[in-house]
Amino acid sequence: MIRNGSHGVILCDWHLITTFASLLFKIHHAIYEQTNSKDHVSGINQLAHGAYDRIDGYRLSGTCRRGRARCLRLAGVYYLVIYMLGFGFSVGAQVLMARRNGEGEYERIGEVFTQGGLFLFLLAAVLFTASNLLTPHLLHRMIGSEEVYRATMSYLDWRVYGFFFSFIAVMFRAFYVSTTNTKILTANSVVMVLTNVVLNYILIFGKFGFPALGIAGAAIASSISEAVSVLFFVIYTWKKIDYKKYGLFRFTRVDFRMLGQILSVSIWVMIQHGIAFGGWFIFFIAMEHLGERRWRLRMWYVASPRSCLCS
Repeated sequence: MIRNGSHGVILCDWHLITTFASLLFKIHHAIYEQTNSKDHVSGINQLAHGAYDRIDGYRLSGTCRRGRARCLRLAGVYYLVIYMLGFGFSVGAQVLMARRNGEGEYERIGEVFTQGGLFLFLLAAVLFTASNLLTPHLLHRMIGSEEVYRATMSYLDWRVYGFFFSFIAVMFRAFYVSTTNTKILTANSVVMVLTNVVLNYILIFGKFGFPALGIAGAAIASSISEAVSVLFFVIYTWKKIDYKKYGLFRFTRVDFRMLGQILSVSIWVMIQHGIAFGGWFIFFIAMEHLGERRWRLRMWYVASPRSCLCS
């Protein structure tokens, strides 16, 4: 802040605003999931998952112009809004699995897990198709800068493949939280984030014979990291968990009654998540329209209540 008499002038730009907003968004995300899961280890897992976009942003900051760097924040929030729909559904499945775990009906946990996983995979397929068909037209109307739009789509064209993996991963998360085996979530997050860091270095900068893909490389790295996360869950569950006890990895038919029970619990959570994180996406769209323009905030220090004016 530069003081001039009774006036204060704060010089800001897009990068400063969105960096601060991104920090608030990640804190909001971590606290939100911590409150919903009521489990400290699970909260750490969600914070690690939310670190994806920040890692991508830091890796890209040295290779992209500012317009392309800020597109990553916009695309990351867009992806997270859709991801939270799957996460919200898993909350309903988690409630039912926890109830059966508490009642000692362990074999019935598997049917909730299987039916929920099938539904989320189909939901991921629908959202993947809808994103490929509708997102280019939607974002082209909402984003003012053509450069930011192209860079955002370069990221999302590859990032949407992560729907299939992240939606399955949230069902594993729901299972482990409901059976109070949450330490594995932290281990999974460590593996996922480390994989993301390594792949970012290779694919963004073009190391070890790979082409330098820039923003697209960051998206590919994140999607592959989520696939590694699911693979980690599958191997750990197969090797370390008595999956027969819980009735896991069994499938007979689609049980619409079971899906109805899960949705009766999760539908309002899905709507709540969509509204909460959709608001952040609208905020970032509004900030994008400010572009690179610097603006001034004048503050009057007088006896009356302080007021501020942007110019």
